[in-house]
Amino acid sequence: MNRHLDMLNRAARLGARGIGRVEPNPLVGCIITDPSGEIIGRGWHARFGGPHAEVNALGDCRQRGHDPRGSTLYATLEPCNHTGKTPPCTEAIINAGVARCVIARPDPSPAGGGAARLEEAGIEVEWIDCPRAARLTDSFVHRVTTKRPWVIVKWAQTLDGAIATRDGKSRWISNASSRAAVHRLRARMDIIMTGVGTVLSDDPMLTPRNTRRIVRQVRRVIVDPSLITPIEAQIVRTAAEAPTTIAVDATVAASHVPLVEQFQERGIEVLSVTPLQGDIDLTELLEALSTRHNATRVLVEAGGGLVGKLLRSRLVDEVITYIAPTILGDAEAIGPVRGLDPKSMDAAAALRLVRTRQIGNDIKAIYRPAPQQA
Repeated sequence: MNRHLDMLNRAARLGARGIGRVEPNPLVGCIITDPSGEIIGRGWHARFGGPHAEVNALGDCRQRGHDPRGSTLYATLEPCNHTGKTPPCTEAIINAGVARCVIARPDPSPAGGGAARLEEAGIEVEWIDCPRAARLTDSFVHRVTTKRPWVIVKWAQTLDGAIATRDGKSRWISNASSRAAVHRLRARMDIIMTGVGTVLSDDPMLTPRNTRRIVRQVRRVIVDPSLITPIEAQIVRTAAEAPTTIAVDATVAASHVPLVEQFQERGIEVLSVTPLQGDIDLTELLEALSTRHNATRVLVEAGGGLVGKLLRSRLVDEVITYIAPTILGDAEAIGPVRGLDPKSMDAAAALRLVRTRQIGNDIKAIYRPAPQQA
């Protein structure tokens, strides 16, 4: 493997340690090597408002008794060149006498441009494509460029594609280890979203449980255009323990003020969203969650109706499936997606496989939308 790529992969693994602690800032990792190629400093962005990865790596370098002068710095994202909660990383790099910066990805922020400042100061800058580093920063870049959070849709299914029997029974399709992995996944999200149909059928809590890695409070969002979520639902009764939002058709909210107030009295945010084709505008909803709650990543755990609407609106950025070695063989079993109705295979929602992992006898598969054909 190319040495630069290897170092960036290592930096990306460091950057992942900040998940759940730095958002909505980007996850960034950094490694510094001396002129002979030996690693002399490591760092990552560890907490929101704290020093960035490059500054932490330079500090680690000095703490180990090394001089970063003449070194090569590897960063998963272009170093910042502005003063925010911390001073510019570019100035720290320049003042440290770093000779070369190898960077995996440009910073799309309006205040970006760190590479140009480094080159202006005589530092050599090299760009290296690193898929692992890109995955680390995808949600940040997506939020900056689209004003929407990164949307992950998750479901567990049988080998023949069912998420429940015809009468809605789904406990348990996936094994205990897969279910534990889902709770760890939830703990890394800003938002867990579901549809009101799932609330009515399953009465879920939608909180991460039985995991030691809960590092941030996850907001639960119910997509409920007609405001029919039961007051006695678990998700309503536990609103004091986990922040909760109900997204409602704005016209419904305006005509049901007493009901809206009942939810608000229980600590629930009722978010009015513009109606769209008998539903609500999901793009507007996602933009509102980004603006109001600094949401970077949204995990959707819902039935096929909401999943289908998100796919149809091209609002899904990642799909995670847990595939169990079980076959129902029932044409009326419930599937994970409804409402797309393509007229040909060419019109189907196309995904590309990113990676797989075996969990016991289950297979976890991660997909992303396939590039659209010109």
